[in-house]
Amino acid sequence: AILLVVRISGPKHTQAEPSEPSLRGDVGKGLPRDSLAGALGSMALWAVWAAPLVVARHDLATADSGRFAAAQVLASAVLFIVAPVTMAFFPTISKHRDGNAVIVGMLISASLALLGAAILALLGPVFMTHLYGAQFSTSRALFLEFGLSATSVAMATFALWATRARYGRTSRVTVIALAALALECAAGAVFHPGVGALAAAPFGALLVVTTLAVLVAAIREGGVPAVARRMIGARAASIDG
Repeated sequence: AILLVVRISGPKHTQAEPSEPSLRGDVGKGLPRDSLAGALGSMALWAVWAAPLVVARHDLATADSGRFAAAQVLASAVLFIVAPVTMAFFPTISKHRDGNAVIVGMLISASLALLGAAILALLGPVFMTHLYGAQFSTSRALFLEFGLSATSVAMATFALWATRARYGRTSRVTVIALAALALECAAGAVFHPGVGALAAAPFGALLVVTTLAVLVAAIREGGVPAVARRMIGARAASIDG
């Protein structure tokens, strides 16, 4: 694969026109910051997915933590199934800056992730007993929770790279991922959750932090006060009428 990439990107195949020095300078200045934000976002999302396993190894019994780890490995297949979609849509979104491509990619990613989650919930226990043995028998409810968490992490990963491709930045999604990781760690340290809560922790943390981020953005842009004013005005008009 490396030899193929080198051959394709050889000098005789490059026909791109040289860009302006000032444009190259602007892009070059932003690359370290954007690359660091993207790398931090990716690491944070993988940490959000893996943090429940760390808590499980500390708080659960040996047999329960072993089953938890084995089920999480199986559920990780959802992330690997959706990842090629993210990489496939990245150049298209980056080239055209088209919101429709983002929507289509998001719908495809969500469909694949939810399909994988449904398959996990239905066939996960069967795979567990056949792959690991009867002592690793696991309920469908646990796989459903893992499927929801894997879907949320997969969609957050797509959002991370879609925003990078379309807007040239990943800072907002990176902050959401880091905040979700901090929320997971704090909740695990304070509440010592059980198996089901740990499996659903990535889904819950990303949902809570994303909702708060949307509310904060709406308040900063004046969306919530404007809506409130319209509601008050409509109410006053109805009373006057």
